[in-house]
Amino acid sequence: MCKLFGISDLGGGNRALLEATLLAAKTQFTNEKDGFGYAVRTSRGIYAERYVNPKDFTGVRSGRVLTKALHPIKQAVELEYESTRTLGKITGGLIVHGRQATHGVGLDSTHPFTKSGWALAHNGIVDYDGPERPKRGECDSEDILNSFIHGKGLRELEKYYAGYAAVLALPKHGGFIAYRDDRATLYVSKLEGTEAFAFATTSAHLSTILGKAKLHGTTPVPLRDEHAVMFDVDNKPTVERYASPGYRITSHSEGLATGYTSAYNGNGRSYNNGLTRSTYSTAAASATPKKAIGFQSNNGTKPKPVTQTTFPDYEPASAIVSEEVVTAYDPDLLDEEDWNVCHGD
Repeated sequence: MCKLFGISDLGGGNRALLEATLLAAKTQFTNEKDGFGYAVRTSRGIYAERYVNPKDFTGVRSGRVLTKALHPIKQAVELEYESTRTLGKITGGLIVHGRQATHGVGLDSTHPFTKSGWALAHNGIVDYDGPERPKRGECDSEDILNSFIHGKGLRELEKYYAGYAAVLALPKHGGFIAYRDDRATLYVSKLEGTEAFAFATTSAHLSTILGKAKLHGTTPVPLRDEHAVMFDVDNKPTVERYASPGYRITSHSEGLATGYTSAYNGNGRSYNNGLTRSTYSTAAASATPKKAIGFQSNNGTKPKPVTQTTFPDYEPASAIVSEEVVTAYDPDLLDEEDWNVCHGD
């Protein structure tokens, strides 16, 4: 999975503190080799840097320094880096992301995404089935950013999304958003001597990053399922509840992160979540799914049922086909021969 770290308000901090925090995060995100990036609110707007190869990040604005040094031979080197705006005085929140790819690797899929004054980083896998909106690339996380910009933000998760998600975001007009559904993890710590809060995917990362940056916080505790902490422009928090993505595929495979994953449209498309490789396909059906039967493939032998779940009304019906697990919304809607799903109620 990807990794998140963020602080609701780094205002009053200087570049040295920012750099120490970022380098501490990078050293913790050792398994996330498909991208590293951050966004911070400054007096000149949201400043962001994104690196496809995390090793290219060695400090604040290091990409610009490296690009300038290599300019005479730029056609001969491989450096995928991007920054936005000019770094000003730090006035607000910070979000950091280490990426383990579930889509293609490249700048178009590297977090945080920045657009229309917003910045967003996401951990999880989602499939969006809502109104068509402009996207730079194919990364699922950009759909969530579009929900904030063009739609109703976290309220759209239940209506338009499958999968699971934890989100850190910097809204256009100030403030900070931290959210997790009922599957993705997110921990929180109150920073001592300030009104700021820090968030991270794991409690160990949260403690270690704060310690290396010489920031002192309370013992990390998990954020509650389906809760968001919304900070206003003065860093005053309010707590709100938002439902998780509205339809799910369930799996008992130990290889699948968190046990939930999303169904992609299109046959034969696969992703690697870092633990196992899964192939997704869409069943040719439009009826509303009612039940899901999960089957464990037993290394190519006849699948056996492992779970049955009632799903909310949502369409279309979809299926996962992987080396370890076959899971379907409703076996009655699937071709048994094509999908190797049998004995559905």
